[in-house]
Amino acid sequence: MKVWRAELSARRPRIGRAHRLGSLGRRLDFWVRCSAPLLLLAVCLFVAVQVVRSEHLVWQIGEGRRIETQMSATVMRAHTIKTRELEYLLTGSDRYLIAVTDDRAQVAENFASLRRELAHDPDQFKRLIVFQAAAEDLLGTTGQAVTNFQAGDREGVRQWLSSAAFARLMGDDDIGSHALLQGLHGHIAQLQDRRALAFARALMGVFALVLGLGAYAAWRVMRMSSHLRQQKLTMRALKRAKTQAEDARAAAEDASRVKSEFLASVSHELRTPLNAILGFSELMHFQMLGPLGHARYGEYAADINKSGRHLLDLVNDILDLSRLSAGKAELRESEFALDQLLDDCRILLGAETLRHVAFHLEVAPGLPLLYADFRMIKQILLNLLSNAAKFTPEGGAITAAATRVAGGLHLSVTDTGIGMSEQDIDKALSPFGQIDSKVARRHQGAGLGLPIARAHAELHGGKLLLESAEGQGTKVTLVLPERRLIESRKIGILYK
Repeated sequence: MKVWRAELSARRPRIGRAHRLGSLGRRLDFWVRCSAPLLLLAVCLFVAVQVVRSEHLVWQIGEGRRIETQMSATVMRAHTIKTRELEYLLTGSDRYLIAVTDDRAQVAENFASLRRELAHDPDQFKRLIVFQAAAEDLLGTTGQAVTNFQAGDREGVRQWLSSAAFARLMGDDDIGSHALLQGLHGHIAQLQDRRALAFARALMGVFALVLGLGAYAAWRVMRMSSHLRQQKLTMRALKRAKTQAEDARAAAEDASRVKSEFLASVSHELRTPLNAILGFSELMHFQMLGPLGHARYGEYAADINKSGRHLLDLVNDILDLSRLSAGKAELRESEFALDQLLDDCRILLGAETLRHVAFHLEVAPGLPLLYADFRMIKQILLNLLSNAAKFTPEGGAITAAATRVAGGLHLSVTDTGIGMSEQDIDKALSPFGQIDSKVARRHQGAGLGLPIARAHAELHGGKLLLESAEGQGTKVTLVLPERRLIESRKIGILYK
C-alpha cells in the first residue's frame, strides 16, 4: 500500500503537467482554428484588391498611351498641313491642297477630343491649350499665305517666305507640344510604377496566402497526429483495462464457483447432522421409546427441534440466494389455481402463526390458472405472510388478495403492522438487511426472505412492489405479467 501511494504521488506532478499542456494545446488549437480562416480571408481580400487595382492601372496606362498616340498624330497632321501648303506656295501646284481641308477638320476634331480627355487634369489641360494655340497660329499663318497667293499677291508671299518670321515658324518643330508630351510620358511612367507596386503587393499576398495555408495545414496535421497518438494511447489503455476487467471477471467467476461449491459442500455437511438432530429431538419430544424421566427434558427436546428447523431454513435460504446470484436457478413451470396456492400457504403457515391477528383472504372470482413455478410462487407468498405475521402486533389484520389487472395479475399481502421508512425499504430488500426495531429484534431471521422473493419474481418476468409507512403497515405486491396467465397463452401471448 505504501509503495502504491508513493507511485501515485510521484505520478501526480506529471499528470498535472500533462493536463496543463493538454489544456494549453486545446486553447491554442481553438484560437488557431478561429483566427486562421479570418486571416486567410483578409489576405485573400488584400490580394483581390491589389489585382483589381493593378487591372485598373493597366486600363489607365492604356488610356494614357491612346491619348499620347492621338497627340502625336495631331502634331504630325499639323506638320503635314504646313508642309503641303508651303509646297503649294513654292510650286503653285494645286495637287498639294487636295487633302488639306480634311486634314484641318481632323486636327480640329482631335483637339476637341483631347480637351475632353484631359479635362480632369488641370496641368495637362493648360499645356493642351498652349499647344492648340501654337498649332492654330501656325496653320492660320500658312493658310493666310495660301489665300494671299491665290489672290495674286505672289510678291508679298515671296517676301514672307524670305523673312525672319517664316524662319522662326519653320524652326518650331514641336509646335508647343513638347511640354504636353513630357507630361503625358511622366503620367504614364507613374502609372506603370504604381502598377508594378500593386503587382508586387499581389505577389506578396499570394506568397503570404500560400505560406499561411501551408502553416495552417502543418498545424492541423500536427494536431491530428497528436490526436491519433492520444487515441492510440487511449486504445491501449482501454485494451489493458479490458484485459484487467476480463481477468477480474474470470477471478470473480472462479470465486463465485468456489463459493457455490463451498456452500453446496457445507449445506450437505450441515443437512446430514441437522436431519439427525431433528429426527432424534422429535423422537425424544414425543417420548416414543418411553418417558425421559423429567418433564423439562421434553421441553428441551422441543427447543432443540425448533432451533434445528430454523438453522435448516437458514441454510436453504443461503443456498437459494447463491443459486439465484449465480444465475443457476431454473423454473419448473406448471399450471395451478390461485385458490389452491393460497390455501396451501395458509395451511403451511399454521394457525399458531396467525392466532394473534385477523387473517382475510380476498380472491377475485373467475381468475385464470397460473403458468409458473409452483414452489417459487408459494415460497414468495409464505415469506410475505410470515413477515406480515411477524411484524404485526396482536389485534392487527393481514389481508392476502389476488386481483386481475390490465397487463397481468397482482398477488398482494397487506398488514397493519409497524411499517417502515423509505430508507428501511431499501435495507429490507437488500440481502441480510434487517430493519432496526424492537419487534424485529424479538424475531429470528437472516434478512433473506424479501431479496429471495424479489429474485423469484424477476425470474418469472415480474417484479415485487413494496409500499410502507411507519406505524401504518406494509403492502407487498407480487406483479406477474400477462403471459403467465393460461387464458392469455391460449390467445397467442407466448412465454419468453
